[in-house]
Amino acid sequence: MEICPPEMEMNEETLVSVGHRCGCCKGRGWFWRDGGHKDSVKVPCPICNGHCEVDAVIEIRWQPSVHGRSQL
Repeated sequence: MEICPPEMEMNEETLVSVGHRCGCCKGRGWFWRDGGHKDSVKVPCPICNGHCEVDAVIEIRWQPSVHGRSQL
């Protein structure tokens, strides 16, 4: 990924990268949990909600630099 300042008046942008295998459940979408009485219960992954994949949503906010040279 390369980050470059926009050439137009824009101070916010959003990038989305879709279809990444969930790192929490390793792409299964679920976990076995103890359901009591020696039963196991299949529960959805709390990160991907059972979808097996996650999307990355990257938000960028451009602002004046506090470290840059003054143009005055």
